Amino acid sequence: MKSMDIKSFLIGILFTSTVIFGVAATSKSDAGVWDPKQEWEFRRMAREIGFTNKTVEEGWEPVAIYLQDPDYVWARRRVK
Repeated sequence: MKSMDIKSFLIGILFTSTVIFGVAATSKSDAGVWDPKQEWEFRRMAREIGFTNKTVEEGWEPVAIYLQDPDYVWARRRVK
């Protein structure tokens, strides 16, 4: 009879629990939360104007900073 490798057994348990928790992360009642017709406004903001002290103007959220042009931050806010 072969002996079971404990390391492989633990990896299998970790993988199985990850899959179970990943599938169970949402419920059917969450389906109405996401609006497929939502609209966003995008804007490129200068870091010294709208992006100071790691904050953005009210209602805007940063979504991208390009390394080629680090003086600007792309931000978005929901319109609808």
